[in-house]
Amino acid sequence: MGPRNKRYVLWQGATLAGTIVLSGVILVAVLKFQQVCRLYIEGITKYRLDDLLLALPLVFLLGASLILLRANRRLHAAEASRHLSEKRFRDIAFSMADWIWETDPEGRYAYSSTAAHNILGYAPREIIGKTPFDFMTPGEAERLRPWFQEKSAAKEPIKDLENWALDKNGKRICLLTNAVPLLGEDGTFLGYRGVDRDITAHKEAEAELHRMAHYDSLTGLPNRMLFEEHLGKALSRGKRDRTVVAVMFMDLDQFKNINDTMGHPSGDLLLKMVADRLINEIRETDVVARFGGDEYAIVQADLPETKGITVLARRILKILSRPFALEGRTIHVSACLGITVQSPDQQRSISELMAQADRALYRAKTKGRNRFLFHDQQMEREVRSQVELLNDLHRALDEKEFRVYYQPQVAIPGGQIIGMEALLRWQHPQRGLLPPKDFIHAAEDNGLIIPMGEWILREACSQLKSWQVQGLAHDLHIAVNLSPVQVSAPEFAPTIRRAIAQSGLSPSCLELELTENLLMESTPEVMEDLQSLQREGIRLSIDDFGTGYSSLQYLKKLPVYKLKIAQEFVLDLPHNLNDAAIVSAVISLGLRLDLAVIAEGVETPEQLDFLLSHGCREVQGYYFSRPMPPREMVPLLRSGRIEPD
Repeated sequence: MGPRNKRYVLWQGATLAGTIVLSGVILVAVLKFQQVCRLYIEGITKYRLDDLLLALPLVFLLGASLILLRANRRLHAAEASRHLSEKRFRDIAFSMADWIWETDPEGRYAYSSTAAHNILGYAPREIIGKTPFDFMTPGEAERLRPWFQEKSAAKEPIKDLENWALDKNGKRICLLTNAVPLLGEDGTFLGYRGVDRDITAHKEAEAELHRMAHYDSLTGLPNRMLFEEHLGKALSRGKRDRTVVAVMFMDLDQFKNINDTMGHPSGDLLLKMVADRLINEIRETDVVARFGGDEYAIVQADLPETKGITVLARRILKILSRPFALEGRTIHVSACLGITVQSPDQQRSISELMAQADRALYRAKTKGRNRFLFHDQQMEREVRSQVELLNDLHRALDEKEFRVYYQPQVAIPGGQIIGMEALLRWQHPQRGLLPPKDFIHAAEDNGLIIPMGEWILREACSQLKSWQVQGLAHDLHIAVNLSPVQVSAPEFAPTIRRAIAQSGLSPSCLELELTENLLMESTPEVMEDLQSLQREGIRLSIDDFGTGYSSLQYLKKLPVYKLKIAQEFVLDLPHNLNDAAIVSAVISLGLRLDLAVIAEGVETPEQLDFLLSHGCREVQGYYFSRPMPPREMVPLLRSGRIEPD
């Protein structure tokens, strides 16, 4: 029985006893008062003084009794209201999914709602008398017990406390606890009244979101975001403990071929098997991650010296060289690694280290397969040079530093000019006139080749049209090289058409030079664009024929007008027998397919004689003319032919 109920019973008993006593007194007083009144009414004015004195106190007692009875009725009403309030509280507690409870000053449960059974599997009677720590996991109880004691001693409320309990079946349940202290009238701490909410599903959803944000869904390895977190911690420890940190980036060699031949499910299975092998090779303090595709990364932390880095790199290459059993087939793969190292005295950032490892990986892949390479200062110099080059290219576009030079194409024998090739040059303000080999790859890598290519197309078409208007080049065509990046761009075909329309040049005067690799790797959409341009009258030629794919299937798909023999095959003619055989075969193929054949890079009379004797009728090269600016082309165009230098 609670203190409040005891007080109520005592008050009820005292009230009952007082009522019985007072009832007798009131009865005597009422009779005496009636007697006095009767004597008065009968006109007897003289009565005993003791009767009057006795009557007055009895009247006062009568009034007190009435007050006491009224107070008793109020007490009954208050108690009824309290019972109603408690019933309302019990009804609410019963209907709520949250667990409502009270504890005594020692932290033992004194009350528990039935929701405890739904959350923890315990009936309220199994809860009463136990403490919250009896239901927590051991580690959680150890963590929160002193915290709870401090809160109780300070009589402070508990606000949004997340804690882990075990239900009756041993399952971990996460509870969100809120409670207020119960205080006596004198401020004595009597315990807590609080509510626990089951937020296990919410915490599991949070954990799943965290997993999705920080882990690779295929392999379960950390992703780039989590890898960077681990790397940051490793760098902090390395600085504090004077240890070495290594960052490795790894790619599988020719992984695309496995995807293409065996399908993506098999490729995914291989990626998981690679991840398993990598995990088995690293230490507990190291981290292996997957960034996507066949890209992996490793952090080696807490190294006393760099020797272990090379050991791990060699071990990785070795374990990956062992065959993989993949869906009943034996698969052999290899990998390349790029490595960078941070010593305790270095202060490079996470992004810098990752960029260096990536550059080292790229360099390793260019040198072949199944190898690793450390980042060095030479790579840094090359990177700085590339950054400067890119900045200069952007400026060159804005400042109109590019130039178009023209190299005549001539018919042999006779040296009649039949056309010209437009060649890009860069008038660099410090380095002078630069050929395409010094900047074209950087322009392709960064997409600048698209605006550059559009500019050279407009310039070349406009220049040829200008010469035609001057009566200098009526029957000539102009050849323009196309980059694979240009051809793959969505605006490729419209760009060609705009250049022709803006210049007023006839489409038949424009020749587009394409590489074999570009044609073999082109999408159906690109092939459709090329066929459409050819139907409009634009000529298509194959540049550097014989240096790309050996398949000639594209010659059936695309109506090519001309084959261009690469300079590397012409350079050693006629002395190199292999080159001579290749050039002879290309000329013969062109003649049999009724295609024009032109050889570039002709620089000697011996080369010219060989080409002429094997049926080649078009050439270009320094033997006839070097590339030149437009104003220097004018005298040649006026004469219409060129004599060999």
